[in-house]
Amino acid sequence: MASAKAAKIRPCWYGIEPGITTTEELKKNLDTMGSNVHVLTIDDDNLIISPINQPCNAHITHHSALVRVIQIRDCDQLTLGGLVNIIGEPDLIGSTGSLFFMEGKLSATVQSKHTMEEPCVSYSPYSSLSDIEMYSPVGKPSDNNWKGFKPYWWYVSYFGIASCNVMQASGW
Repeated sequence: MASAKAAKIRPCWYGIEPGITTTEELKKNLDTMGSNVHVLTIDDDNLIISPINQPCNAHITHHSALVRVIQIRDCDQLTLGGLVNIIGEPDLIGSTGSLFFMEGKLSATVQSKHTMEEPCVSYSPYSSLSDIEMYSPVGKPSDNNWKGFKPYWWYVSYFGIASCNVMQASGW
C-alpha cells in the first residue's frame, strides 16, 4: 500500500501529468514556458524537453491525444533518499531492480556502478538515480515488496528475483 504522502501526490513534471494532460495542454504548457526551455521534437509522439539552467531533462511520449510517459534523465544530483523524502518509500522492487512508487505510477532506476567491489545496485539514501519514469500504470510490476534500504543481492537472495550476474550479462 502506498504511503499517505504518496497518495496525496500525483506524478507530474512542470504541471504535465501522464494519463491526464492532453496533447493540446502539453503544447499550451510548453508555450507558457517559452524561452525557458529547449524542445526537441523526435517524431509525432516524442519530445525531449530541456529547461534552461535546470539539471534535468525529460523525454515525453504522447499519443491518442494524451501524455503517456514522462522519463526524467540526467539528474545525477537526485538521490534515492531525496526522492523518498519527496514522495515516500517505494511500494515494490521490480525484477530488474527498478523501484516502483505511488502504486506503480512512478518508477526509479538506481545507477549501478558495476565494479568488482560493488557488482550490483545498492539501495541507500545516497544512491544516484539514473532514470525516473512517470506513467499511468498498466499493471502490478512485481510481488516483491520494498523492505527498506538493503543491497540488491539481499532482494535477490530472499525474493528470488533476477541475479546481478544475469542483469550484468544483459547489459543492465
